[in-house]
Amino acid sequence: MTAEQRAWAEISLAAIAHNVRSILESLPAESEMMAVVKADAYGHGFLPVTRAALQAGCSWLGVAAVGEGIRLRENGVNAQIAVLAPCAPDEAPEIAEYGLTCMVGDPEIVRALGTQVAAGKSISVHLDIDTGMGRSGTLAESAVDLYQLAIRCGLNVEGVSTHFSDADGASPEHTDMQIHAFNCACRALRAEGAVFRWVHMSNSAATLRQLQGECNLFRPGLIMYGINCPLGGNSSQEVNLNLRRVLSLYARTASIRHLPVGHAIGYGATHRLAGPARVATVTIGYGDGYPRALSGRADMLICGQRAPVLGRISMDQTVVDVTHIPEAKPGDIAVCIGDMDGEEVTVNELAQRSGLIEHEITTGLSLRIPRRYTGGHESVTQLGCNI
Repeated sequence: MTAEQRAWAEISLAAIAHNVRSILESLPAESEMMAVVKADAYGHGFLPVTRAALQAGCSWLGVAAVGEGIRLRENGVNAQIAVLAPCAPDEAPEIAEYGLTCMVGDPEIVRALGTQVAAGKSISVHLDIDTGMGRSGTLAESAVDLYQLAIRCGLNVEGVSTHFSDADGASPEHTDMQIHAFNCACRALRAEGAVFRWVHMSNSAATLRQLQGECNLFRPGLIMYGINCPLGGNSSQEVNLNLRRVLSLYARTASIRHLPVGHAIGYGATHRLAGPARVATVTIGYGDGYPRALSGRADMLICGQRAPVLGRISMDQTVVDVTHIPEAKPGDIAVCIGDMDGEEVTVNELAQRSGLIEHEITTGLSLRIPRRYTGGHESVTQLGCNI
């Protein structure tokens, strides 16, 4: 059994393209989309997903770190790249050298970028307004001061943004407050002469709920990957995007054994068989990114039927019950995420059963899992995300 046969992921670039086009069609006229490809494109593969999203019509790319932006540039990506997380002042030279757009929310990074302008570099930034997320950005009442500093430092302030913290929540109260604070900050900035080419705040949940306000740039993440974004409360205004699943995760049944009643399964002997059982050992575990939190809580699909996970998931192996699947045999494919013969296991299901969020399921896939790309020009198999 080769590395690619043990456990692997299949990524549909055609589904990425379909989802991007569906999102773009749902946006207000003259709006554009930022493909959020941080964290190895949510675990799906940095460069193949980036190229598919750009070809489908995205005009911006969103990354979390300067290093991610550099990797894109060094691989020939010339699109506009926004570094969404705060940048450290000592990263200013790389931001300037690689033409990255920084979200600025404090004076120190503004001054550091200003030294690059003084050295002859041209730098564009977006003001980052903290309206209630609490992790980065200037407070709304300080936005004008930060804008004026950026202008004095010679920066091209071409955009303004904020980030919702509860757009998927049951109550709209906090989100409404954020929108109000952001609109007030934008009005104050425009009164000081600011002209913004880009205004953005909408993540996946806000995009689905059409909370766009004056935005003309949208940055959905989860839904681009065909993963449903669970919305609390009344979702009657949710737009229907007809998303397609992008990621499928597979492994193999290495062995099938008959075990007697009372036999323990897995570390800690947390599961004992209630009766004689036929169990399969599947070649995937938490070392591959199949979460240990799914121990005794998930199903895999074998021969088109659900096979419950028994006991604790090991680093490299997982035991499932195939007593009710007499045709199951060693070497069969086990579907961990995906569909088979009308049954389906989704990322949303695994997140709900494990107590994790959907993002943790996909970004948790380890370097040991090869990614195979279908439906696009990226037909190679890539081991891990170091591309």
